[in-house]
Amino acid sequence: MGGVISKDKVVVNVLPAAPATKTNVFKIPCSQESSILVPANADRKGIVIYNHCIYGLYIKLGDGQPASLDNFTMIIPAGLTYEFTLPFVGKIYGVWDHFEPEGMAIITELY
Repeated sequence: MGGVISKDKVVVNVLPAAPATKTNVFKIPCSQESSILVPANADRKGIVIYNHCIYGLYIKLGDGQPASLDNFTMIIPAGLTYEFTLPFVGKIYGVWDHFEPEGMAIITELY
């Protein structure tokens, strides 16, 4: 990994990771109680989370406190997908701001 710093920008060259060759797709039902959406996986190369719910999904990365409406890393709005571009291998927590009986997160883990 190397980098170039100039007056107005920083350019970082990152070596590409080995491509993913396997996937695991699973569904987590909508809940107003924080839960682990994705357990830690040292072999993970990427992850895609689709919020198949009419309410926002609050995501928290890492160990420690679970996700809450005031303790989160990002919000995935209703009906949208978030694709993790960084190779994060720790736990991913999630909680919705409201309950919807038919709502869920559809998650694809790449490894």
